[in-house]
Amino acid sequence: MRCFLSGKKVPKHGVMLVGWGGNNGSTVTGGIIANREKISWNSKRGLQQPNYFGSLTQATTVRIGTAADGSNVHVPFNCLLPMVHPNDLVVGGWDISKAGFSWMQLLVFASLMWLLNL
Repeated sequence: MRCFLSGKKVPKHGVMLVGWGGNNGSTVTGGIIANREKISWNSKRGLQQPNYFGSLTQATTVRIGTAADGSNVHVPFNCLLPMVHPNDLVVGGWDISKAGFSWMQLLVFASLMWLLNL
């Protein structure tokens, strides 16, 4: 796999999630943590490994042309431009809920206990 090279290193970026205690915020955060820490878990389908399948920037390719033999040439989308990798995101946020959730309570609420291997 070839990537276009550029001289710019993309630094870490912060992401502020409003509604962090909801399903979307906790699932995005849980997915980033699972991929970053390479956490695996067992389910009824066997051992599961985290991945970024479905991520536009991580799992998509772009056709950039045709090779001399007539075959299409595709490159990963994240190699076209310097982009921050999701594992390098610093995630923070807040939620309007007055419950004062801790991370443990958020994971329980969102059924993401597998992140803690519990």
